[in-house]
Amino acid sequence: MKKAVITGASGFIGSHLVERLKRDGFEVIKIPHQNLKSVSYLTGYMKSIKPDYIFHLSAYGNMSNQTDEDEILQANYINTYYLLQATKDIPYKLFVNFSTSSVYGKTYRRMKEWHRLKPDTMYAATKAGAEYLCRYFRKKYKKVIVTVRPFSVYGPGEASFRFIPTLINCSLAGKKPTIIKGNHDWIYIDDFINGVMKLVENAGNLPHRTYNIGTGHMTSNTEVAAHISTDYHFVPDVKIQDSSVWIADIGRMAELNWKPSVKIQEGIQKTYDSIVKNKS
Repeated sequence: MKKAVITGASGFIGSHLVERLKRDGFEVIKIPHQNLKSVSYLTGYMKSIKPDYIFHLSAYGNMSNQTDEDEILQANYINTYYLLQATKDIPYKLFVNFSTSSVYGKTYRRMKEWHRLKPDTMYAATKAGAEYLCRYFRKKYKKVIVTVRPFSVYGPGEASFRFIPTLINCSLAGKKPTIIKGNHDWIYIDDFINGVMKLVENAGNLPHRTYNIGTGHMTSNTEVAAHISTDYHFVPDVKIQDSSVWIADIGRMAELNWKPSVKIQEGIQKTYDSIVKNKS
């Protein structure tokens, strides 16, 4: 049986990935985030289990209430280094590092993997740094390491305070949500996980070290809200990390014969139905 190690397994994306890996016949080994802080422990543990695949999703700082800069540095940069160091002698088939589309910073064009990174937040800066660590270990130790840059992943199981669940919960409660100006490339969780598994499928023949996983289509916050409720407060403010253009170039994933299949209306409906079901 193929062994897959996963960090960040309890998160939104991580929990969906665990389900998919198990369904596809993988033995899944979850690494708690506290165990990532010791390279000596990790080295011994990894040598004992000898994973075939490593999925590194553990992170801190992508939520509005996660503001401790020391912890952001530890979780996103130092822990990534420890995991790479601890597994450099393991003959795994693939190491997938999960970054963020926020590493691109503000831009006015479709985001391509080879664009210069311009992170504007501590979270994005440490994620960008982790990408360069992956590059170093890939080159020095001849490892198969790729970085995934997720765009705006949504779907059943996402935290209730996130944008789409908030809109749905407000609609169900008869409340008017507040919408700020913004545009995002929203990708449904099943499409995203299918993209990750396409990398696994092609582990022995991946021509690039970085892959965007989005839809290649941009939707404004107000357009998303219109699919759920027509009654909302609009505030023309923009967060520091938001760009007027937030859209993935997915050409590299297309080379692997992957493309998203869930339209935004369908994905929102699936998410809506899941939230209603959980409330009943």
